[in-house]
Amino acid sequence: MKIIAIDIDGTWSLDPECFLSMHRLFRSYEWRVIIITGGIQPFEKLQRLKIDSSMEYYCTNGIPKQEYLAKRLGIRDCVFVDNDPNSIIPILKDNLS
Repeated sequence: MKIIAIDIDGTWSLDPECFLSMHRLFRSYEWRVIIITGGIQPFEKLQRLKIDSSMEYYCTNGIPKQEYLAKRLGIRDCVFVDNDPNSIIPILKDNLS
């Protein structure tokens, strides 16, 4: 199964209409679409961003997203859409130089 995981803050929140359309498009191609965030989101914010209870949504509570999906859901292969790569797989800045 093809899986895409989309972040909320700084990603979905930048253009909720666009990401809602993307959600629908990927679902129409039989992708599993996961909305994932590192921190708890208020219900009102999710409503404003057009994220509803019919969507697959997870909060990692600070656990790196790739680790969370692997350990909690058994997902090893996934496409991530996220403005912060460090929230997916933490990278030591010293290793980038």
